[in-house]
Amino acid sequence: MMVNYKTKIIMAIIFGIALIGAMVFKINAYNKEANQTANDMDKTISQIMKG
Repeated sequence: MMVNYKTKIIMAIIFGIALIGAMVFKINAYNKEANQTANDMDKTISQIMKG
């Protein structure tokens, strides 16, 4: 019972680290595109708010 519980925690931690790693890799890989998209969205929202 304890071994199974510990194994689940270890697997959850490994999965969490892998998920965070994948997200960081994605952010680094598409950083420029993401920034450009965010800037475009900000401009569009500003224009809409101004009318």
